[in-house]
Amino acid sequence: MRCRPEIHRWLSKVDMSSAPPEVAIEAVLYSAFSYDRVMPGLLEELDLPLVAINPDRPGSDVVSLERYGAEVLLMPGVGHFLIMENPAGFNVLLRTAIDRIVERANDEDRSD
Repeated sequence: MRCRPEIHRWLSKVDMSSAPPEVAIEAVLYSAFSYDRVMPGLLEELDLPLVAINPDRPGSDVVSLERYGAEVLLMPGVGHFLIMENPAGFNVLLRTAIDRIVERANDEDRSD
């Protein structure tokens, strides 16, 4: 998958390496040693509907997300920057997610 030229130009102007080293080092260490142990517990404690909109490609760990209660909506034809790569497609999935959350809340209200 290739990035659209305008997104590539924008990303090339964002110098992620310009952050202070301590910020990057802390983020890398957290990701490497804590994230995988902390995030599942946080997801289990979350008492809210959780919807993940991910690219439909390898690397989107649908099974893990669903294990922790997330509904996963997959967006075809995009990479890491899905919101920027296909804003209209993302908005369709976002509207779908919102509608489903509202529908479930209404169903719960009716059953009470």
